[in-house]
Amino acid sequence: MAEDLAAAYALIKEQGIQIAQMAKLLESHIAIREAHNTLLQSLIPFVKDNPDFRRIVTDVHTVRLTSHLDRDVSNDFIGKYTEGVNALLPQELRFPIPSVEF
Repeated sequence: MAEDLAAAYALIKEQGIQIAQMAKLLESHIAIREAHNTLLQSLIPFVKDNPDFRRIVTDVHTVRLTSHLDRDVSNDFIGKYTEGVNALLPQELRFPIPSVEF
């Protein structure tokens, strides 16, 4: 019984360490994303009316969306991805949220 409790405690402790490591990694990813968003949102006013920007954003979005779909990601992922892209763009450049059936 004592051995079982000790093993359970060790497992819980290890999982706590793993959760703490995942939280640090998540925090790091969020900080990097926020830095990217800051820079991108700062640049949008300079390029939003440029037809080449509109074309390039559309082309890159299409390629990346296709790549995600080829990896069989979830509908939720596709929606969040497109919402994330749209959050950085002015209203007139935003993409419709795709309806994907698997």
